[in-house]
Parts: sequence; C-alpha cells; structure tokens
Amino acid sequence: GFRLVSPFHMKDFLSPFSVLNPGFVGEIGVHAGGFPVTFGDRMSAVVDIAPATRPDALVREVAVSVFNSALLLAAPQERGDWLVAARRGNLDLVTRALRPELGRPRYRDFHARLRREVLDDLEVTANLLLLDDDIDVRDGDAEESARARYRDAYTWLRLRHRPGTAIEGDTVFGWTRMRSRRQGSADQPGVGSGELLDRRRFDIASLQTDWSWRSGERALVKLGGEWRHARGRYAYDEQHELELLLDHPGASAEAQRERSLSLRPALDYLGGYGALRLEGPRGLTTEAGLRVDAAESAGRWETRLSPRLALLWPASDRLQLRASWGRFVQTRGIEEIAVPDGGSDLERPQRADHLVLGLDYRAANGVDLRLEAYDKRYRVLRPRWENLLNTFVVLPELKPDRVRIAPERARARGIELSLHRREALHVDWWLSYQLASARDVIGGNRVRRAWDQRHRISAGLVWQNADWEASLAGLYHSGWPTTALTLREGSDPAVVEVDTVNALRLKDYISLDARLARKFRFAGNDRLTLFLEVSNLLYRKNQCCVDSDLDDEAEVPRLDLSIVKARPIVPSVGFVWRF
Repeated sequence: GFRLVSPFHMKDFLSPFSVLNPGFVGEIGVHAGGFPVTFGDRMSAVVDIAPATRPDALVREVAVSVFNSALLLAAPQERGDWLVAARRGNLDLVTRALRPELGRPRYRDFHARLRREVLDDLEVTANLLLLDDDIDVRDGDAEESARARYRDAYTWLRLRHRPGTAIEGDTVFGWTRMRSRRQGSADQPGVGSGELLDRRRFDIASLQTDWSWRSGERALVKLGGEWRHARGRYAYDEQHELELLLDHPGASAEAQRERSLSLRPALDYLGGYGALRLEGPRGLTTEAGLRVDAAESAGRWETRLSPRLALLWPASDRLQLRASWGRFVQTRGIEEIAVPDGGSDLERPQRADHLVLGLDYRAANGVDLRLEAYDKRYRVLRPRWENLLNTFVVLPELKPDRVRIAPERARARGIELSLHRREALHVDWWLSYQLASARDVIGGNRVRRAWDQRHRISAGLVWQNADWEASLAGLYHSGWPTTALTLREGSDPAVVEVDTVNALRLKDYISLDARLARKFRFAGNDRLTLFLEVSNLLYRKNQCCVDSDLDDEAEVPRLDLSIVKARPIVPSVGFVWRF
C-alpha cells in the first residue's frame, strides 16, 4: 500500500538494480493495464509488491554473488514477527579487479520491518527502507566521468483493521526523504564538452486508506482515499560547448550554453475512489468504479475523474473471458521536473484510456493458454527529453542528440499469446509471442517511440529435483528504433539534418540466459544453495544504439556513425546459506 519513488540503485545511470532485497519479497503482481481504481495517480502500469510471509521460526540467510552480498534475519514473536535485511553491492570490487578505469560504483540498502497484532482486530507494521549510493563512473574511452551520491529513506506505518467478518481496511502513514548530488564532465572530440552540477532534495508525506465491505455473498464495496504533500529543491548548474548541432525541433540551437537554475516546487495531491463488485448469473462478475484525482501546484488545482469498468465471465470450467475499460490520470511527481533540460514546472496531469480484452484457457493436459489484446490511447502527455541515438551515456544532458519530444497524443496497442505448462513432473516451461506498436503523434505524423518492439518472443524452461535446478530463459525482439542523420555541407558550426525520427531499426535482439544450482540440506532446516548464472550465454553482441562524432580533420568534414554493442556475456557465481 506504500508508494516507492524511484526505488533503484544507480538511478541516473540506467537504474540497473532494485533496492529491494529478494529475501524480503513474497509476491510481485504486474498490472500492465486496465488496473482497478484502488491504484490512482498512475497512467500505464503498476508493480504491486507484497512482502514475504511471516516466518515460522528464526531465519538466518547469507547470500553472496558477483553482484551483491546480503544478510537477512527474520523471526516470529508472540502475536507478530520482525525482519532485518542488509545488502552491499559488489560491483565496485568487480570493476576494481577487472576494469578499474570504469570507476567505482558502490551501493548499499537496508530494510527493517516489525509487525505485531496489538488487538484481535488490529495489526500494526512498521517499515524502514534505506538506500545509500556513492557512484564514480567513467565511460570506456575516458571521455565522460561522473560522481553521484544518493541518500533515500522510506518510513511507513501500516494499520490493518479487521473490525468484523465483512469489513476490512488498511491505513498507511508514510514519509519519503530523498537527497542526491550529481556532478560530471564530458570532453568528446568532434561532439562537444561541458560539465554539470545537479543537487536535489525531496520530502514527501503521505496518508492512504483502503476499505472493503462484503454485503452478502455476491456484492463487495470498496472505498478509499489518498493524500500526499511534497516539497522539493533543485539547484542545477551547467556549461557546455557543442561541435555538432541537430536541425530538429526540440534540439539545442546553441553551440555554447551556460545555465543555472534554482527551484523550490511544492505539490499537494488528493485522491478518492469507490467501486462496486457484483457477482451475477452464471458467475459473471462486474466491477464498476470511479476515481477522483486532484493535484495543486503554484496555487492552482487540477481535478480529473477516472471511471473504470471490468468484466469476468467463466464461460466453462476451463475458459474465462475478461474485459476492462478505464481512464487513468497521472500527475508529475515532485522529483520528475526536467530541470537539466530547462523544465521549471510540474505541468498538467496526463491522461490515458485503456481497453483490454483477454481469454484464459486451461487445457486438460496441463497447459495454460492466455490471449490478450490491449489498446492504450494517450490524450494528454507531458513533453519528455530523449537522446535520439545513444541512451547508454554517462551524462545525457551534454550530448547534441538530446531533443525535446512533445507529442499531441500517443497510442500503444498489441496482441499477446502465451502458453505455460504447469504441474509437469520436475519440468516447467513457458512461451509467449507479442505483436505490438507504440507510437507518438507529433505534428500530425505518427512516430515510433524509442522502446517500440514490433515482434517479441520470450521462452523459458526450468528443470528441478530435490538436489538440482537448471533453467534457461530466452528473449527475441525486433531491433531498437534509430534515426538517420546527414551532415549539412558548409555549415559552421557543423549542423546535422535529422531524417524521420526512429524510422530505422537496428539488428534484432537475441539473448539467452542460463542458471544451474546445486542444493544441499543439513540437519534441521539448514540449506545451502550454490549457483552459476550466465547472462547472454550465446555471447551475442546485440546492437543497442548509435555513437556519432565529427571528423573535421578530413579534407571534407564528415559525420562518423558507429554501432554501439550492448553487454557481453556476464557470468555470476554465488551461494545462499539459510540456517
């Protein structure tokens, strides 16, 4: 029930790691669209994470791998339990041993939870989650370097009420504190040079309550509300000089720029919802809801209504049909102002309409089939900034391919077919195919979004017995969109003309990951698991993006474009010891 804001390590450097220790996580539910009114102030998807269940006895777990070292302790108490989890990233040790020129990325996290039943109908849970990052990174050519420091703290208290057999509710009081400092410099011949200093402070207080009342056997009423008050501070300084300019709307038109910005934004948010779920004839279940989202910034309130409707019909013991439609509204978070790109306000709330149709079929041979079609239409969108050619850079704001994208509307739609084999002896497998499209409408033209994947296939196989476990997971998707550039002759400074954005594609992406684990059991419940994991087992050099620079030493200046390859083969070994 508590919202985590950017819960990632190395968050300005592609956010590769979650701050949540896997030992703390019980279940993860992903709502890819059409989610109920319980979730507000979200426009596209929701990741709902439930903590691990209450331990039956004292649990001590030590986990060590190439990427992390972690310790977890948990134990039951009279009418409650407690959990403590701490983790340290090992990436700085790996880079020091193998590639010290890439820098020193250090990160840590800590989670503590205390749960107790204070009354027969009231359970109280207190949580603390801390993030501590000290990042020093450089690119492989030593043309970019950056230092970043992050200190985030999440504190929340959850009250679970059970006043009767038909009524239950949750109330969550939360406080989020975020502090960051990022500075860096870039000096790339033929592209440009510059430096920046980015300091941020955010404090967010929140209160959320959710209640449900079951009226008889066929009706369920849901009611809830949410309040947030956020304050922030931005201090940003930048100076850079570009040797290349892009002739494209939203690109920098200044070869030299100095910028110093200071903001103290504040945001208040109020949300409320109501929903009614009814079970009708032949098992047809209908849930209709209405949500109100209101946000205030700079003395002005914006209020939006979000109606939603969902249907579930069990046509037979093996076949279920689903349908949902809804409107979804999302305000810009206090931490999301694009100050490095010149943004200075929170802008108006965004809006999207979702239509999702689904079919689930459970075959007699143990294969589950799911067919789903979705259509998301975005009517109100805020501008965003992207690097057209290369997103794998340390300081994206200092690159000439940084452009402002301001679509009038957008649309994401697709069809997905998935198969999953369940209850097979020692073996589990899955296979899915998706045909999809994600496009913006800019100036009346439909333009691919940078993450558009026309075709996508994923598959996995898991085999296990009492002592061994082996798994393979494969992924294929259409190549990432990219853009053609042409150097304009005789321009000073050099000007690059941009063809249709994202009209081209790089080569198709293929990856295969593998895991092998050996499990040992000792007296009592002691267990030791040794594992070997390999990402990109085929060592395929997948294309991720394009690098560009100006060769002005040639007789006729030319623009050199080179393909950037994604990660190579990445092995990892480790163990998990639970005792």
